[in-house]
Amino acid sequence: MLSTELVASDHWIADNQSWPTTLWATNATISAALQFGPVGGMAAGLAVMAAAAALKGYVSINLGRNATIVIELAVGLAVGMAAQTARRAHAELERAVRLAASLEERERLSRRVHDGAI
Repeated sequence: MLSTELVASDHWIADNQSWPTTLWATNATISAALQFGPVGGMAAGLAVMAAAAALKGYVSINLGRNATIVIELAVGLAVGMAAQTARRAHAELERAVRLAASLEERERLSRRVHDGAI
């Protein structure tokens, strides 16, 4: 995010909603949400916005002019929830596969006992 400060004028910084690098920093929000879920993602989004506010030198609470905080929080929440859901679905699928394999083995052994092979 510091790179914007090097190439943009003070006037441009003051008059624009968000820095392009703030949007690039959303990758940190996404990564945290994938790793730590919605709470971690939203916390990273807040950290990104805190860094942006520190670089701009002020906090903007005008959501009509600068809704980046809403976007960061929404990305952290949505991606974090999707990641949790995907992990839960994967665990359920693994459990179902193990159960099906166990049932198949039980049926195989039952057929062998029934056929007198055991």
